[in-house]
Amino acid sequence: MIKTEMCRWRGLPIVFLAFTFILILITPRSWAVESETLKALIDNLEDLNASPESIIDLQRRIQNQSKENGLTVSNDEVSEIENHLREIEQRQAELAERIQTLKSAQELLPALDANRDSNAPAPPDESSSSLESPIDFGSDIKPILSNKCFTCHGPDENQRKAGLRLDHREGVFGPLKSGGFAVVAGKPDQSELFHRVSTSDEADKMPPANSGESLTPEEIERIRMWIEQGADWEEHWSFVPPVRPDLPQVSNAEWVRNEVDAFVLARL
Repeated sequence: MIKTEMCRWRGLPIVFLAFTFILILITPRSWAVESETLKALIDNLEDLNASPESIIDLQRRIQNQSKENGLTVSNDEVSEIENHLREIEQRQAELAERIQTLKSAQELLPALDANRDSNAPAPPDESSSSLESPIDFGSDIKPILSNKCFTCHGPDENQRKAGLRLDHREGVFGPLKSGGFAVVAGKPDQSELFHRVSTSDEADKMPPANSGESLTPEEIERIRMWIEQGADWEEHWSFVPPVRPDLPQVSNAEWVRNEVDAFVLARL
């Protein structure tokens, strides 16, 4: 019953709707009687045009209706309810203002997004040379050669192609049987290694398609940068003869009994 009657409440201020609900809830009568009471109150509210200026007349009608229903509602109680409902109405107005502000801001978002996108810096070009980031042979180049090239150009003589070895310095920097060099330090465009890994010609490209291996664009760029930066070559640590380092200067030389003491004291 109440759901049916609520269809007539659209457009009525929350103050008067709240008064109606309160009165229904405090009325100890059957649902049928409550429905009739609700209908009568709605008719009265519509007669009053449900405006805030009609609170005094509404108070009088509520009191009269309460007397007819056998209830006693004091002026203080009605005033307390009125104050509470005025607070609700004020909060409703504040929320409406905030919603309007949010809607206005929402209308500006497309323009702000477009302006932000137009002013955004271009993403860095990963294929461009970056001399500020030196390429380390041991960590950046050797793993690429080992994983992608050594199968055909490594230590296994039976699997080696074209007599080219990329696992030691002489093979990388020495002359090729076909002419030229695998790597010309500082000159990627003259380095056969870079040409073979970067070409789009499937007949020349390395590793070959049937090997199941391929270099990523980042790996190809790393090789190019390594050659451009001088193609520094580092032998595996096991092939590097140890070099005795110079002893560090220490403040209390009398404390030092051997070379190890000097290094320990220098770190203290």
